[in-house]
Amino acid sequence: MNNKITITICGSVAFARAILTIAARLEKRGFIVNVPLGLELFLPPEKHQELLNSWGQAEGAERKIRYNLIKDYYEKIKKSDAILVINKTKKGIKGYIGGNTFLEMGFAHVLGKKIYVLNPLPKNLGLIYQELLAFQPTILNGDLAEIKVCPHRCVGMLVWRKNKLLLIERRKSPFGYAPPAGHLKKKEFFKEAARRELKEESGLEAVSLKLVTRGRKDNQCRRLKGSWHSWRIYQAKVRGKIRPNLDEVVKIGWYSSYQLKKMANRTKKFIKGEISQNDWQKSPGLEVVWLEWLRKLEII
Repeated sequence: MNNKITITICGSVAFARAILTIAARLEKRGFIVNVPLGLELFLPPEKHQELLNSWGQAEGAERKIRYNLIKDYYEKIKKSDAILVINKTKKGIKGYIGGNTFLEMGFAHVLGKKIYVLNPLPKNLGLIYQELLAFQPTILNGDLAEIKVCPHRCVGMLVWRKNKLLLIERRKSPFGYAPPAGHLKKKEFFKEAARRELKEESGLEAVSLKLVTRGRKDNQCRRLKGSWHSWRIYQAKVRGKIRPNLDEVVKIGWYSSYQLKKMANRTKKFIKGEISQNDWQKSPGLEVVWLEWLRKLEII
């Protein structure tokens, strides 16, 4: 499946070695990878400034016009499934993203392409940081293994205690409060995945699982091609103590019907565009797909 997926890498030519190294790693995994034209010219690193000095600012712009470089890369992004932004340290700025890369991220966002960013976004760019957040990128924190292809199969587990539902606040996108849930692994059965995900996210062990609903939802996940999922939702009886996976979970707790309705109202405002992506990430409501499921199950 991976060999049908194309990733276009974006980033400063100062990161030429990292870009070419990462491209090779992705190609080894079966992805088709695009990199900027003539990137090899900037190896070794000292060639970078030498070439820029020889071209000068005016000639650099002229070169982009002459070879139609901006439009050429736009076309590559258009034909790709995702872009990967390589943002290392440059000019003393950690996670540096230059003007050209910012432009390419904008192209990808408008075209509806998945945007991966290798390292955390640079926060010392003023208002540009807010624009970067608006692109809704997936931050890899240096881990290329996080670039995964969606299997389109998901499970969710409803765990109750005294009329309160167990919810986690997700640390990673899609942001929001949700019951423990996740994707199936290769060759994994739904109930196997339900037990595994429940244990991984909450530390609780499923004693029994009862299927309460199933169906397809057009919900976007972090993974490539992840625009829809076939779901199975279980009601779980559990044992053990709550021990959340803090890599995945901001917080975990039991929520009443009143609290669920309050979260649902916040989600409705987010869907209508009344809450910005930045504000939502700081203080979310129910994850959008779970607003739909909890409505269907008449929980809210």
